[in-house]
Amino acid sequence: MTALHYKEFQGSVEFEDGRLVIRILHIDDLVTTEIDSAAQAQAAFAELVDDYVQTCVDLNKEPCKPFKGTFNVRVTPEIHRQTAMAAADNGQTMNGWIADALEFAVERQKARKSLVSGHIALRLISHAVSNTEYQRVETLNVSDVQMAAAKQPISAIKRQMN
Repeated sequence: MTALHYKEFQGSVEFEDGRLVIRILHIDDLVTTEIDSAAQAQAAFAELVDDYVQTCVDLNKEPCKPFKGTFNVRVTPEIHRQTAMAAADNGQTMNGWIADALEFAVERQKARKSLVSGHIALRLISHAVSNTEYQRVETLNVSDVQMAAAKQPISAIKRQMN
């Protein structure tokens, strides 16, 4: 699956039965279209979203399926145990600990995308352990480092910066 983004919508492009099919994700309705060429994907997705939103307006219907902020996650009993213990070690509930872990994973993915696009973004996040002070540096953009540096380990980039 290839992900597409337009406005606040996300979509997918998939090859199904010899056709390229675009689908709007995270909505209550099934909204798709077919295209002949991958080069048409972004424009076709934008048109699909605009048409979907207009149809919802015409029907006096909310276009997006809202994310409630709750969902079930199935894990092994061992991961469940380790999560509960890690949360307690940090003085957090499991929900708080998992929310922090998900936030960290999303931020790490954003940082990886920044590296791929030619921008180096270092996200330094250290969580409190015992009585240590909590520190968080959201984003440090390093614009004078050449793209070749992106292929180096982060430790090598940190040494160059010091």
